[in-house]
Amino acid sequence: RPTVLTCGMGQFGVGFCFTVCYGALLTKTNRIARIFSGDTHKKPIKCSSQGSQVIILLLLTGVQVIVSLVQLVLSPPAVTHYYPDRFHSFLVCYDEGEYVYLLGLGFPCILIVLCTVYAVKTRSVPSAYNEARHIAFAMYMTCAISMAFIPLYFVSTDVKVKTISLCVFTNLNSTVVVANLYVSKLYVIIAAPEKNTRQHYSQKARSLSNNMGVNSASKQGEQKRSDSVNSSSR
Repeated sequence: RPTVLTCGMGQFGVGFCFTVCYGALLTKTNRIARIFSGDTHKKPIKCSSQGSQVIILLLLTGVQVIVSLVQLVLSPPAVTHYYPDRFHSFLVCYDEGEYVYLLGLGFPCILIVLCTVYAVKTRSVPSAYNEARHIAFAMYMTCAISMAFIPLYFVSTDVKVKTISLCVFTNLNSTVVVANLYVSKLYVIIAAPEKNTRQHYSQKARSLSNNMGVNSASKQGEQKRSDSVNSSSR
C-alpha cells in the first residue's frame, strides 16, 4: 500500500538516481572529449583528475537535489483513491500535475542529451580506449527508450499504464547502461582472462600514447606547412 513516505521517495528517487547515473557518464565522456580534442599540446587539461570528476558529479547531484526539493514543495506527496469503475478502488500516489512531475525529470533529460552529444564526439577515439564506444551505444539506446516511453507516460490518463510505463522505462534504461558498461568487462574476466593482465593493459596504454603522439605531431606538421604556405604567398 502506498504511503506519503513511499510516494515522496518515488518523486525524489527517480530523478536523483538518473542524475547520479548519467551525471557520472557525462563527466566521463566530457573528460574523454577534452583529452582527444586536439588542443592538448597547446595547454594542459583542466579538471581531469579523479577528484575533480567526483566534485563535478557532486555538483550535478546537488542541482538535482534542489530541483527535487522544489518539486516536493510544489507538489507534496499524498495518497488518494483511484476509481477505475464503480466497483473497484485503488490507493495511488496523488499527482497534482504532470508538469510538476516533469520538473524532477527535466535536469536528468538535459544530462542525457549532453552525454549523448559527447558520446557522438568521442565515437572515433583510438581503439585502445574503446570504453567511450560502449557509453555511446548505451546513450543511443537510452534516447530511443526515452522517446518511446516518456510520451506514453504523459499522454496516458490511465494510472496503471503510467505506472507500468515508468517502471519499464527505468528498468530498461538501467539494464542498458549496466549491460553496455560491464558485460564487456565480465567477458574479459570470464572468457578471455589472458587480456585481464597488467602487461596487456600496459601495451594498450603505450599504443594509446603513441597514437596521441602521432596525431599531435601530424597536426603540428600540418600547422607548420600551412603557416609556411601563407608566409610564402604573402
